[in-house]
Amino acid sequence: MATPAHVWLCDYDLPKNPAARRVQFYRIKRRLIKESKIQNSEVQVLLSSMSVLLTNHEGLARDISALAQEYASKNTHVYQLESLQEIEEWPQ
Repeated sequence: MATPAHVWLCDYDLPKNPAARRVQFYRIKRRLIKESKIQNSEVQVLLSSMSVLLTNHEGLARDISALAQEYASKNTHVYQLESLQEIEEWPQ
């Protein structure tokens, strides 16, 4: 897959407890990603982990950030990346 022209990174830290709220967050996050892809076939999710989303769609990154804030994330950020390069080996 070619790297998109614009890449957005959303990172967040959710509280560990209550676990049920965290599970609910991840379910809604999955639904938001799915709905975004249905509404706009150009939406790509390059990476989705427990605390980071990397996408070519600013709106999706901001929606996930807002969702994380609703679920008590105190540290939520959205960044527009200027470049994205794959690192084959970490420097020694």
